[in-house]
Amino acid sequence: MWRKLFSIQALSILILALWAVPAVSTVYIAPDEIGVRRSMFSGIEDEDFPQGRHVDMGFMHSWYRMPRTLQYVEFAGNNTLDLRTRENNVVHVDVVIAYHIIEGEAHKVVREGFADSYEVKVRSVTEGFLREHLAQLSSQMVQIPSEREKVAKSAIDPLSKMLRQYHVKVAPSGVVLRAIYFDPPYEAQLQAKQVYAVQAELDTAKQNESKAKQETDTVQKGIERDVAVER
Repeated sequence: MWRKLFSIQALSILILALWAVPAVSTVYIAPDEIGVRRSMFSGIEDEDFPQGRHVDMGFMHSWYRMPRTLQYVEFAGNNTLDLRTRENNVVHVDVVIAYHIIEGEAHKVVREGFADSYEVKVRSVTEGFLREHLAQLSSQMVQIPSEREKVAKSAIDPLSKMLRQYHVKVAPSGVVLRAIYFDPPYEAQLQAKQVYAVQAELDTAKQNESKAKQETDTVQKGIERDVAVER
């Protein structure tokens, strides 16, 4: 009986050990994280650790968890990007930029001291670049969706080159101009201009309708005359 009890206790201890040792000597990196390990002796290791469990000697190692997913710089609401067009009109741009840490370079972000500051630096660089890049839009161009898309697309590569120093890059189609607003006085002028344009098109449509009706009436009268002659 004692032997049986001892066997049960030994098995329980073994099970606890199998559970506790990995938990104590490893660290888990989640699917949306990139692990960066610092060693007491060698500093930041030259490796990005993917999802899963990795060796973690508590007295020798410490860890940084960097985001694997897309991050965003957003200028919206009361914080739109304000700039001037070619005609010196003030325009407020609602824009979002999607970016991510370059694969295999998260450990460089940490090693170069950007782990806690790269997001602020990315926002600063992005704001300065967009103010200059979007200023090429004219007051007429910003009203044309295809022109806005063209300018947004042309911003991706040069912005990525500027952000390369922080080991991040803009995602494909990662610059999106969601909305553009002018100051109220100019916006009112644009709306009035659009109303006049719509009214002009409506007047033209009415003229064409009247002309078509006249032509139809003329043809109808000709048909009636021919029928009368035949009779």
